[in-house]
Amino acid sequence: MKRTRTTFWFVILYILAAFSWWTYAHVSSNQTIHHQQRELLEMARLQASRDLYANLIERKFSHGNSDILIRMGGRYFEADTNLIAAFFQSVYPNLRFELSKDGGMKVEVNEANLSRLYQRERNRNFMFLGEGIVFMGLLLWGFLIIYRSYREKDELNRMQANFIMSVTHELKTPLASAKLMLQTMIKRKLDVEQQSKLVDNSLSEINRLDGLIEKILLASRFEHHNQHIQRRNINLSELCRDVVERLAHTQRFETRLFAEIDDNVSVSGDVALLVSVLTNLIENAAKYSDDQTPIRVRLFSNHHTAHLQVIDHGHGISERDKKLVFNKFYRVGNEETRTTKGTGLGLYIVKNIVTDMEGAIEVKDNHPKGSIFEITMPAIEYELQDTFG
Repeated sequence: MKRTRTTFWFVILYILAAFSWWTYAHVSSNQTIHHQQRELLEMARLQASRDLYANLIERKFSHGNSDILIRMGGRYFEADTNLIAAFFQSVYPNLRFELSKDGGMKVEVNEANLSRLYQRERNRNFMFLGEGIVFMGLLLWGFLIIYRSYREKDELNRMQANFIMSVTHELKTPLASAKLMLQTMIKRKLDVEQQSKLVDNSLSEINRLDGLIEKILLASRFEHHNQHIQRRNINLSELCRDVVERLAHTQRFETRLFAEIDDNVSVSGDVALLVSVLTNLIENAAKYSDDQTPIRVRLFSNHHTAHLQVIDHGHGISERDKKLVFNKFYRVGNEETRTTKGTGLGLYIVKNIVTDMEGAIEVKDNHPKGSIFEITMPAIEYELQDTFG
């Protein structure tokens, strides 16, 4: 894995360096071409100057006029300075000619052509730099997507490894407990009360195992979009009271589970799945908080929206983990050192159930300590026939 990561970064750096060099080479080549074109203009200017000296062998000015006398074939001809300048201008279109009465001569590079030459150099530089920046941006964007996909795959592999370790432990524990109690009943002569206690404990472990398998199957159905919600109008107030009352009679929640439930709050959803949602949230709150710290379940409606909160006073959840706790298999920490039980599927299932029922769930801080998991769902008008069963 480390070698793959090193190779990936090496390839990225190599491609970026190669493309940076490509951009630099094109800009440098453009500057070289510009300098060569400047040199060609300067050579043309020098050649034009020599031509002027060669053709204007003798220059004399008539008194009182602005004509230049040119000797050709032993005779002098009068030539207007503008005509001479126009003649050389036609031969050297990129140059500018100025002839004066006092015999002075001036040959310069045409400023318009020089300006166009500089503008062409700038445009080509902008083109190469623009292409380089755009292409490099696309490369970096592509590398970022690949890197994020790689990180997500790496994280998913890590979570799946944790999930396998966790499920292995979660499956072996109830099986080993049930097996031990059944072997005890077979090998020893026990009275009716002891046998009844061992049977109850065995059934409890089997139910725990059945719940774990059901959770895995439910997560699989959500993964493949095979989960079908059986909607009906539900008195959520009665459903929450029933779940809280049932859990409060267990030893684990006997003195720490409290409820603040408004009457006649109704929603449209699936009864069994809502029971699973609330049970998961309460068990999750107990799992990540100290023993005997209170857990509160609140239900109220506001502006046609039902609010269901599970509030604990545990260790809280970091801002980073708040964004990840609803992901499949995600659990804080490492499975080899973690002491809390779980598979990383509970909150993933809760999130999918609530979403399928057109609701939303979020986790917030509970001050001064702990977390609040809040579910919001569209509330419906309460009807007497609505039940939770």
